[in-house]
Amino acid sequence: MTTIKGHKINLRPLDVADTAVLFSYRSLPEVYRYQQWLPESVADALSFIESYGFDRQAIRDRWNQFAVIETPSGQLIGDCGFCLCSEGEAEIGYTIMPTLQGRGHGTDCVKTLITFLFDQLPLHSIKAVTDPGNRPSISLLQRLAFTLTSLSPKATCIRGELCDDATYHLRRESWVGEGHSQTAS
Repeated sequence: MTTIKGHKINLRPLDVADTAVLFSYRSLPEVYRYQQWLPESVADALSFIESYGFDRQAIRDRWNQFAVIETPSGQLIGDCGFCLCSEGEAEIGYTIMPTLQGRGHGTDCVKTLITFLFDQLPLHSIKAVTDPGNRPSISLLQRLAFTLTSLSPKATCIRGELCDDATYHLRRESWVGEGHSQTAS
């Protein structure tokens, strides 16, 4: 698979060479606070890459993950992914190293992922689920025209604690109407 180019970042398949860096940021408390998956070891990070790394073909009902590479440094700064969860809909998720958050990398990452998904797959919508307390993630989704569609109290169990979910949706026609995707139809 080729690299998917953004402005500040590029997306490429995760590689086993990414294991140590992936583990280093995914195991930080400020990162895993809002996420279900927490690597307990480098071996867990390697298993994640081997199980969920995207390689040409999207697999339904399974997360398909990309490495987020900062340009021009070429450094791995996060990961993002999607799950084809129902006919015509995908769910997305994204993680950027805390030291690089707030600089536009996350927005460019999600924008690049959305454009790829609408251009390459027959999707009518993309959803993102976040904790209602994750203000930076909510702000990012709202900037990209996602709309809050539901609040679900105690919907997700994260490390034994029931957490609320805020679900946001983006319709294809909203994205294309904003001029983001050139080939989506």
